[in-house]
Amino acid sequence: MSETLLEISDLCVSIGDARVLDGVGFGIASQETFALIGESGSGKSMIALAIMRLLPSAARFEAGHVGWRGRDLLDAPESAVRALRGGEIAMIFQEPMTSLNPVLTLGEQIGESLALHRQLRGKALRREAVGLLQAVGIAEASARLAEYPFRLSGGMKQRAMIAMALAGNPRLLIADEPTTALDVTVQAQVLELLREAQRRRGMGMLLITHDLGVAGIMADRIGVLYAGELVEIATREQFFSAARHPYSRKLFAALPGRSAARLMQIPGSVPQAGTRFSGCRFAQRCDLAEARCFVTVAPWVEVDAGHFARCHLLEKAFIASTETSAVTAPVVSNGGAPLLEVDQLSVEFSLSALRWFEARRTLLAVDRVNLYLHAGETLALVGESGCGKTTLGRVIAGLQAADTGSLVLRDSAEYPTDAGQRRIGRAGVQMVFQDPFASLNPRMRIDHLLEEGMVAMHVEEDARRRRGRLRELMAQVGLPEQALERYPHEFSGGQRQRIAIARALAVRPRLIVCDEPTSALDVSVQAQVVNLLRDIQQQSAVALLFITHNLVLAGYLAHRMAVMYLGRIVETGATADLLERPLHPYTQVLLAAIPRPGQAAAGVIRGEAASALHPPSGCAFHPRCPRAQTLCTHTEPSALSFAGGHIVHCHFPLTADAQAGGSVAGLTQ
Repeated sequence: MSETLLEISDLCVSIGDARVLDGVGFGIASQETFALIGESGSGKSMIALAIMRLLPSAARFEAGHVGWRGRDLLDAPESAVRALRGGEIAMIFQEPMTSLNPVLTLGEQIGESLALHRQLRGKALRREAVGLLQAVGIAEASARLAEYPFRLSGGMKQRAMIAMALAGNPRLLIADEPTTALDVTVQAQVLELLREAQRRRGMGMLLITHDLGVAGIMADRIGVLYAGELVEIATREQFFSAARHPYSRKLFAALPGRSAARLMQIPGSVPQAGTRFSGCRFAQRCDLAEARCFVTVAPWVEVDAGHFARCHLLEKAFIASTETSAVTAPVVSNGGAPLLEVDQLSVEFSLSALRWFEARRTLLAVDRVNLYLHAGETLALVGESGCGKTTLGRVIAGLQAADTGSLVLRDSAEYPTDAGQRRIGRAGVQMVFQDPFASLNPRMRIDHLLEEGMVAMHVEEDARRRRGRLRELMAQVGLPEQALERYPHEFSGGQRQRIAIARALAVRPRLIVCDEPTSALDVSVQAQVVNLLRDIQQQSAVALLFITHNLVLAGYLAHRMAVMYLGRIVETGATADLLERPLHPYTQVLLAAIPRPGQAAAGVIRGEAASALHPPSGCAFHPRCPRAQTLCTHTEPSALSFAGGHIVHCHFPLTADAQAGGSVAGLTQ
């Protein structure tokens, strides 16, 4: 019988006069995974910090009980809680680079935990540290102990964080967004690693995530948190088959699928931490809310065995959510000559030598890429981090010089690739970056940010007409005119991304390069941005190059897809054709790695991608390919064409029989 490890009841945490956690209660048993989901600002990480007694100085415990194997951690002395941290209770943080000490080697950081919690020293400590790195799938573990964090890839840094967390043999592992910034293949590796560690050690796990797909394959039970209050708790099966709270239902409706249905947008945003409530905390954003919702807090209701929800309108919400949503026709791409043609484009970076007597090194970031894009069409460029997607996008946007090849943008002169003339045609191609806050000047008001490009590109010389254009842009991206007088820090993440899109639209481009514009956003905010991009494309026939590692999102938004690996395009085709009948083994692995609720990921790819400094001979994917043969190791595959413009670079493309399980049709996410 499983032991109850953690038991939280009526936990209340305040900052000032406002309660940021209010009446939170749940338990976790050994070998059980409890997933906390909700938008950013809901209080998920605050619960983790409360369990560890690591609340910020401004926060205080108001009431409640945090029981750990029969002891109340809120009444325990600090010395006792300190002994638990990293030992019986360990935590994996969202961003490993900010959690790993950059001036200490991996061996020193893992060894610190082994010495503190298990009293290991000398050879025994080193042997255990090597074993931990091997257990998390890091090759050449003994040599890696001497490495510093900056020399590791994102996936390897996250694995090192897991090794450090496991060093104390914890009974409970708190994983705070452990895969948010990772590629789908690395995410599958990390999740499989966590499952295996849990099976082997009998741990309980608190998984904090806003990714319903991750929760669906990892969780035994799921809790939905909104504005510091739990609104629903259910088993995984109950939640994915019959979620009852309106907020839970809206999270599902905001997920992209394969239909052309417009994504559900949840109006507004999570209330600020200082907000004081008198009724349901979700009432302001709920389209079903009645008068009583604004004045009375709904009680917990057990709608099924083990399934609880807090809402006055549970039956009404469930019936409304099953109604068919309106469907809009997808954008049809234009025929004729492509708007953009990329021919044999290559980009090299010259790096300094490791030693003074060695020659400089060359990194081939983009290797002889060919692609095209029509007006009004969306092309999704997908692949793992480091494959060259962003570099290619920056070259197309005129922000980076290419070394060989050509770019042609129709209705203008040839779009040059040399550094001296990259300004030509730049107004025709604009870029939306991954992090909107980093790409917006914090010292400039929004009106000045939008006007800057218009003035520099001579798009609109008259100041009065420019002001009218700014008002049009605000309306187009769904922001009030008053937003023009504010600064970037006064907006939410989704609003800042809307401003970044408005800045790109200000110069009336024919092509927008979107570089992971939704990767750091909640599913509800992602829906707002994706709907906005589709609306803009329908209104102005602008072409979109959508760079992403989210294949489900690419499948929803794009007309065609191009799969990139180690600087090369390995497969292109119509989205439906490529997702349902992938021909390249790498494409099939990417599709199989997509989280599916209730299923283990089938696409745990072996090894790490090779370095672009030392690319493999022959097919770049052959060291990781399950179908590789001798020919693949020394001969680069040529392009093979199939029906419908489906092109693959592979010596042994997948047959119809080998494609079973490779389609993303019917995904919940």
